[in-house]
Amino acid sequence: MVDLHQNLNTGIGAVVGATSLEELKEILKFIVASGCMLPLLIPGVLGQGGSVTDVIDALKEVGYDRSVVRISSSSGITHPWKSSDIPSDWYQQCLDSWSKFVEECSL
Repeated sequence: MVDLHQNLNTGIGAVVGATSLEELKEILKFIVASGCMLPLLIPGVLGQGGSVTDVIDALKEVGYDRSVVRISSSSGITHPWKSSDIPSDWYQQCLDSWSKFVEECSL
């Protein structure tokens, strides 16, 4: 993917999950060493166990251009409760989760 992005400049990016921080760091290091800032989508934060703060720290640690990175959370925001029953305060839980996500992304 790095070769395709560098040679063809086709807008190719990569999806790299946040749930395995060590694997994420290794992939980031590889991409940085290639000299190519491949656009990244990083899902898996909040509900799936990844941490926005850990992802941002990893990006900073390797000197990754964060302007080409999108960190996403869907289930962690749209249904942050873990049980199968929808709680009566579901809307507030979603808002609280969204607020946490936005706060962590702005660090």
